[in-house]
Amino acid sequence: MLKRLSSDKKIGVVSVSSSMSPNVFKNGECYVRALGFDIVCPLDPCANWGKNEHGFGSATPPERADAFMQLIKDDDVGVVVLARGGYGAGQILPLLDYEEIARQKKLIVGFSDVTVLLSAIAKKSELITVHGPTLSTLGEAIDCMEAQESASLLFHLLQDNEYRPMMHGEIARPGHAEGRLIIGNLSLLTALIGTPWDLDYSGKILAIEDVNEPAYRIHRALMQMYYAGKLEHLAGLCLGQFSFSGGTSGKDIAQEELIVHILRDILSKTSYPVIVNCPFGHNENNVAWPFYSHVSIRNGEMIGIQQIIS
Repeated sequence: MLKRLSSDKKIGVVSVSSSMSPNVFKNGECYVRALGFDIVCPLDPCANWGKNEHGFGSATPPERADAFMQLIKDDDVGVVVLARGGYGAGQILPLLDYEEIARQKKLIVGFSDVTVLLSAIAKKSELITVHGPTLSTLGEAIDCMEAQESASLLFHLLQDNEYRPMMHGEIARPGHAEGRLIIGNLSLLTALIGTPWDLDYSGKILAIEDVNEPAYRIHRALMQMYYAGKLEHLAGLCLGQFSFSGGTSGKDIAQEELIVHILRDILSKTSYPVIVNCPFGHNENNVAWPFYSHVSIRNGEMIGIQQIIS
């Protein structure tokens, strides 16, 4: 079980992916400090903002991996909140000490590009992490009601051992299921297929989202997952928020139409429950969920059924 975030602990912040705007960092820092927490930041995520010195990353892969492990080992840090997504987290996966991560049992929070890190920790450390707002999206809570609600739910998850997340979606295919939750960005989960950090999806509940991808790429990624054996033996499927436009036929396709195509073209030989339009992903309403914890799907709702902190 993970260690609860107590009021005497600090919040560790690092970007294992892209650099961060100083203004965005400041907003996130202000939100966290208003809750009474100090921030520990061993590697400035803004130092290379607007530069290409390290390609897509905020620093070199060894520097990012070292900063992340510093926070994991720091006894004063109660939770590691990733600064932002972007691109580059995959570069540090071979450089992490997964045995140490498992020993520390520290809360780790992020989404988007951080999906690969959450999956790797589930595979190599056998540890539950949190798919939820990064520091950059916590900063949006200063003046956005939906982001405030998402941030509040995140800290309930980190601090209250009786809290169980819940979200409601639309029923695309009815049914009841229970299983471990694999949740994250579709493009990133697809990119992990065949790597050492790829998970076994059999009997799992898969929850996916994506951003700025044309609908046909969402369809293509799900086809790849099906052909790779990832979708055939799921316990259930949950679709979060997708922002996409267009296809290849000269007209835009609505999310409702895409779901019809997914059920018909890809999932027709499966029978597990499917819920759609759930409130997580790249928007202000991003409900935090424990990655690889036990959850259930029933009557269009996904509910956490496992205590993750003590």
